Amino acid sequence: MISIEEVAKINNLINSCDELISGKFILSEYKIAKILRDIGESKEVYKLLAQCMQNFNFERELSRAEIALPRKKFVLPEEPEKILPFVFCLLMEINNKKINLNSFLSDYYSDEENVDPFSKFANEVVKPFRNIIYNYFKDADEEEEQTPAPQQVEEQQETTASIEKSEEEEKIDNFFSECENICKDILSELEYERKKDLVDDAKYVVETMITACEEKNFRTLSALIISFGAMSESLKSIRFLTRELKNILISFFG
Repeated sequence: MISIEEVAKINNLINSCDELISGKFILSEYKIAKILRDIGESKEVYKLLAQCMQNFNFERELSRAEIALPRKKFVLPEEPEKILPFVFCLLMEINNKKINLNSFLSDYYSDEENVDPFSKFANEVVKPFRNIIYNYFKDADEEEEQTPAPQQVEEQQETTASIEKSEEEEKIDNFFSECENICKDILSELEYERKKDLVDDAKYVVETMITACEEKNFRTLSALIISFGAMSESLKSIRFLTRELKNILISFFG
């Protein structure tokens, strides 16, 4: 059964999605970042996304979603197991400024008069994502409550859970280690950065990320990686390393 703490974290994510769906374009960037933070906080949502990210190719699905003829429109994948990782990656790209949200809305969601493009985007993209997560955990929780497992099955599940936990812990350790090493490389590169006015702020963020790695604070680290992407675009010497850092975060769900 899902723990009370996890239920609260999943509800936080659902509420964050609802806030974006019912809101306006203003503060949309903040609301998207909040959704991504909530995803990073929930182990259960992470596990679900990790399953869906296997063999998932965002670039390929994005090219399929962008339809130009007879008019531009944006179509999500049909399969729920593709919608989850697709929307997650799309929100990551928007949050990291790889996709300009204003231009994206203008290209694909401004074809109808008197219809707010952001509202249309939220309902056609974020709402299906939200509903899949809500229904998945609602059904899973009800199934666990209604179907008591025999003792032997419980013992097998405990053994499997123990193995999975060990593998999961190793994966998490490797994630923090890789991130810390890249952060240290970034600090080294910043010593030679010409834009000295931006270096101090960048160093502070990177040093905070290293501390998060040492403390294994996934919530703080993932939020900093996401926000640091925009900052690093002005610092040519660390762009590549910062993209590697983002790729490690995305791969962590794969």
